[in-house]
Amino acid sequence: MGEGRVEVFYGGVWGTICNGGWDTQDANVVCRQLGFSRGHAVTTTQFGEGVGVTWMNNVGCRGSESRIQDCTFSGWGASECHHSRDAGVMCSGAVSKPIRLVGGVTPNQGRVEVYYSNVWGTVCDDGWTREDADVVCKQLGYVRSANVKPRAHYGQGSGHIWMSNVRCSGSESHLHDCPFDGWGQASCRHTEDVGIFCEGYSEENPVVLRLTGNSNKNQGRVQVYFGNTWGSVCDSNWDIHDGHTVCRQLGYDKALSIRTGTHYGSDSSTVWMDNVQCTGFKRRLQDCNFSGWGVKASHCTSSRKAGVYCSGSISETFDVRITGGRTNNTGRVEIRHQGWFYKCNSFPSFVQTSRDWPYLDG
Repeated sequence: MGEGRVEVFYGGVWGTICNGGWDTQDANVVCRQLGFSRGHAVTTTQFGEGVGVTWMNNVGCRGSESRIQDCTFSGWGASECHHSRDAGVMCSGAVSKPIRLVGGVTPNQGRVEVYYSNVWGTVCDDGWTREDADVVCKQLGYVRSANVKPRAHYGQGSGHIWMSNVRCSGSESHLHDCPFDGWGQASCRHTEDVGIFCEGYSEENPVVLRLTGNSNKNQGRVQVYFGNTWGSVCDSNWDIHDGHTVCRQLGYDKALSIRTGTHYGSDSSTVWMDNVQCTGFKRRLQDCNFSGWGVKASHCTSSRKAGVYCSGSISETFDVRITGGRTNNTGRVEIRHQGWFYKCNSFPSFVQTSRDWPYLDG
């Protein structure tokens, strides 16, 4: 079990959450974000009072969100709560992954933490290389590392420093498969906590599109599923070529027009893509040039959202294959959607409604 006062890292500073409206749905999101399966909300100060800023108040999670910051709340720092009202959680259930990234502005970056002996701890940056970072990123479902961030770039952790002098070759499946000094044998301080920035996507962390903010499924605000989280696209340099790519990826013929600003409503979710520039005949938006996952300009606010109006009917045909059998005419049936194959009776977790995957209508 993991329990304690909930704190979030925003603007380079750790802060607390006020317990206004704090409930089980909010606790479940926090605990899943930390790797547990469920949570219990604590509204008393049994875990002590925090200090400094209170970052969030009136949190209202539906329970399906991947991160607490994806839930509705009053706004960063928009709280007059005293620390006697700091929210806490009691998490339970098995930790789904014994490794996580903490303190980054997007899920694909942050301080590396590992779960050992029922406690989360950090990793020292002594001897840390790109090969070590690649192993972590692949373990988390990304393709590779983009950057290594030493010296507590994403803030200092607390408690145990579990690993030091990690020496991965790059072929390992898990960080703990790499040679290192031994659990808890580090002579480092938390000023040397290592962080990484991952890039790419895999079947575990796919990139998928949907249109929201309109009752018609062929038009709306463009949202991108990356890092297990739905986010938006900033409208910087958004043009008809980008719109054509989105529509083709969703199965339509082309874009009839594009929309910018709040035409299809505002969106406070993570801005995954900015300055998208699709040239030529791109089939997927992620194949176009853009600033980088989660990298956005300061003007990309909740009112600067890319939208599109698609035309042409969605094709009712699918790419289909049979795989895994002993002969070429037997095996498991799989269909392709936006670049990946899935078992027909096991759709990915991000496909929740026919709006997320229009092919499923009827």
